[in-house]
Amino acid sequence: MRVLINIIVGVKWLFCIFSVLIALARTFRLPAVNNIPASVVSFVVMVFLLSWLAEIILRPKFTLQVFMQFFGEVYLFICNLKKKPNNNSAIEYSLPFEDEWLVVNGGIDKENSHSWDIQAQRYAYDFFITDKHCNSYKENKYKLENYYCYNQPILAPADGVVVEIGNRCRESNIMRFSLLDAYKKDIRGNYIVIKHEDEYSLIAHIIKDSFNVKVGEAVKRGQLIAKCGNSGNSSEPHIHFQVAAGSSFFASNSLKINFKNINLKLAQDYANKYKRKPTSFAPDGSHISRGFFASNKGTSCQ
Repeated sequence: MRVLINIIVGVKWLFCIFSVLIALARTFRLPAVNNIPASVVSFVVMVFLLSWLAEIILRPKFTLQVFMQFFGEVYLFICNLKKKPNNNSAIEYSLPFEDEWLVVNGGIDKENSHSWDIQAQRYAYDFFITDKHCNSYKENKYKLENYYCYNQPILAPADGVVVEIGNRCRESNIMRFSLLDAYKKDIRGNYIVIKHEDEYSLIAHIIKDSFNVKVGEAVKRGQLIAKCGNSGNSSEPHIHFQVAAGSSFFASNSLKINFKNINLKLAQDYANKYKRKPTSFAPDGSHISRGFFASNKGTSCQ
């Protein structure tokens, strides 16, 4: 089933690109395209539509989540027009891990943001464990256990109460060309949502059945809650961490995370490794950004 779904999704995107290129070429009346028989054009469009329909049938929940994400963004856009949201977290958070991890994605401005155009994930972060040269694995990259952060402890970022746990997804495969494994039931993979007074933290891509807590349980800052994995919409094992004003993953305003007692050290090889320009972020003691090694104080950055 996993192979079939990946093939169908690949065909869908391939014929989607063909359809768009043909439409653009016909719009601008390119001679070479105008000579393509109508039957060929119809075939391309038909294959695209049929592969899309097959994808919906084979993974309905994931497809539904894509639509929920879209309509959630529309909802937030309308709500934020009426009342400008307060995007700053009132709670102080610790990093949700032990030792030192690299901030691969995330920041508090548009330049460094995880997903600036997705309001619900605007101030989210992705964390990897790497060596000093920003390599996140050793030897064979297609084996999950070769990633330094795989199966590492995930800690509660602050005191709170567990309000939701998702634990239905097996690990996603590491795909070639940095593609994503299409065989997934949930964008988040396995995840946990913790309520901290009026704010909600979410940690995603957790290993199935690795949870040490249950819904309704009170947790303390630094408590072991699960293990880092590669479930869901993930290209390699990592921790996805975000804080929001509500419990909905799709329709809650993302908050700038106010971190407490953290160490930051610039990762010198980050820009070359991840093909991104160096971050312009200046550490201010409470916020973090991509391109830095981060740890909780008491765990020194080497």
